[in-house]
Amino acid sequence: MTKQRTRNLNERPIIFSAPMVRAILDGRKTVTRRSVKWPGWANSEDAGQQAALVRDKALALYRDARPIKVLRCPYGGPGDRLWVRETWAHYQCVDHVRRPDGRSFSEVSDGLAGYKADGFDGIEDFRSHVKLMSGSACEAVEINGDRWRPSIHMPRWASRITLEITGIRVERLHEISFEDAKAEGVERRVVCDGWREYGLPPDVEAAGTHPLQSARESYTSLWQSINGPGSWNANPWVWVVEFRRVP
Repeated sequence: MTKQRTRNLNERPIIFSAPMVRAILDGRKTVTRRSVKWPGWANSEDAGQQAALVRDKALALYRDARPIKVLRCPYGGPGDRLWVRETWAHYQCVDHVRRPDGRSFSEVSDGLAGYKADGFDGIEDFRSHVKLMSGSACEAVEINGDRWRPSIHMPRWASRITLEITGIRVERLHEISFEDAKAEGVERRVVCDGWREYGLPPDVEAAGTHPLQSARESYTSLWQSINGPGSWNANPWVWVVEFRRVP
């Protein structure tokens, strides 16, 4: 009987901003682009001109038609999984419990996780929401540190989204098409026709008075809001990671 080798699937963390978490939850985002991190000796322009994708998850660098380095995709390959890190809060509910004999005590829930991407204006808004949903018996909502925790500090147990990689490729950032930009999860404006411009001050963004004319322009603003001014014009090589959400 022929033995079949079973490939072990890996899980890795990946960070997403609140708007992109919403896009994943809404089913609008099915791909993400991340800059290729070149080794110190490699010039991204020189080496990148002779780059090729091999074995679905590795980038080979060539010089004079000879392979000189293979970079493994840090996010894995098709079939591997990513668990999403996002801005969150660690909280517990304290309930007032009365016994039949008249005595009472406080019962504290297990540690729970809440998420900023669910639309809360601030931590007090989140606290009020939890207390309301917990019912009248809830005495208090204790939030660790009374603040949102950065996504980088989210542990695996608190993550609510798991993604399965369905495809990996490498390309220049500027190669993104209109359809690719839509798959990145950028939003259309509801207030006025056009696409959302990311990175604006909250009051300007809320007014929605600066719509962009295409999904590609919207993604350009998203990329620069994450990676900084001038990052779009640099036109880096990027890993294009396609995924589906695991139920």
